[in-house]
Amino acid sequence: MKRKLFVIILVCFFILCGCHESEELDIENTATEQTESYNWVAGESPVVDQRMGLKRAGVNNADYTIAPNGVYFMHNTDSVTEEGEIISFVLYSDYGSDTVIKLCGRADCDHSNSDCNAYIVGGNNIYYHEGYLYAVSGRGDTGCSLIRMDVDGSNHVTVFDMNQFAQDQGYDFAKCDMIDSGVCLFTVGEWIEVEAEPNEEAYTSSWVKSYSYALDGSMGEPQPIKSEGAYLYHCSDVFFTLMNGTRNGGYNGYDVSIGHWDMETDTVTYLTDHPGIAGFYGKEAGYYFRDGAVIRLNYETRQEERIIETGLDGNYYVMCFPDCLVVADQSFEAKDNHLYIYNWGYELVDTIELTYLHGNFFTDQALMAETAERFILTDGISWIPKYYVEKSELGTGNAKIYAFNLPDFQ
Repeated sequence: MKRKLFVIILVCFFILCGCHESEELDIENTATEQTESYNWVAGESPVVDQRMGLKRAGVNNADYTIAPNGVYFMHNTDSVTEEGEIISFVLYSDYGSDTVIKLCGRADCDHSNSDCNAYIVGGNNIYYHEGYLYAVSGRGDTGCSLIRMDVDGSNHVTVFDMNQFAQDQGYDFAKCDMIDSGVCLFTVGEWIEVEAEPNEEAYTSSWVKSYSYALDGSMGEPQPIKSEGAYLYHCSDVFFTLMNGTRNGGYNGYDVSIGHWDMETDTVTYLTDHPGIAGFYGKEAGYYFRDGAVIRLNYETRQEERIIETGLDGNYYVMCFPDCLVVADQSFEAKDNHLYIYNWGYELVDTIELTYLHGNFFTDQALMAETAERFILTDGISWIPKYYVEKSELGTGNAKIYAFNLPDFQ
């Protein structure tokens, strides 16, 4: 039998860029947005105070979603199905809790196999929307379906089969790019045969067309996305989009520009030429790290301002949140395992040392999620939330890292 070599080409833009019983989750009596204020908060933040419903810049590597009742995470295990799909589990933590559980309240379940409510084959893109959880099962060739479930993990229902849709359109498979603003954004593709060794078949994936599908079904059939550009995540109220070419001569030889994609009108508005450094790019200004400083790029004047002289020497990334900025090492070796936290008055509030890293994971990616009350931390790409920092302790001299209780991972 001939062997197919499936070659997936991933384009990375680094220029830019035990048993337990859980209580029934009550989301009707909780606020839809968390807002907190601390003594260390200062200055005018360019980041809107919205944490729910968006794929947010800076913490977009981990797969998690903010809900009124707490935070949900998608954990990818080291195990796979017979078809080669990663076995995943949905995790959950209440706001203010020191415990993370697999999202299953069944007393007869050991939370280790497909009978568990938290189990999803090839799980990705966990998302809360209007009283339900959504997730995608499968990442392409072997399947790709949108799943809806109750907030306690029960009642899994397949809402939309993206792979079947792709095949109905004459393509081979589909993948979900993200779920954002109540809409599932996905791309259909096909296998193209390429040259291979004798007696072998080799294929490469070709992504052909992108679509949007409303979670509530209000669109009817999926709608094709016609505007050009690669939409990536939200920077405040900007849906960060990369476009080929520049309009003002470019920066540092990079022929890429930044735009804002309006999902409702399917149009992209040019913001600025990309300066070639990964960072946070809002509607009026961009923030990134270079030569020891946090830089603010004013789009209108095209001028750079060194707003924070950090004294750091190396490759760092700036994460921007409604209440603060975080500067962290983004080198693979994680030479510096500290989080440097500044307020929007550009004052250093606190420095947190991630002593558990031991140089084996990216420091910036270790900050996997953020809420109004906490920074949530991990130590690897299985994306298990293992630690947290209380924002209320920042600037007091008593801030420390707390370990989550993980009863299902003993």
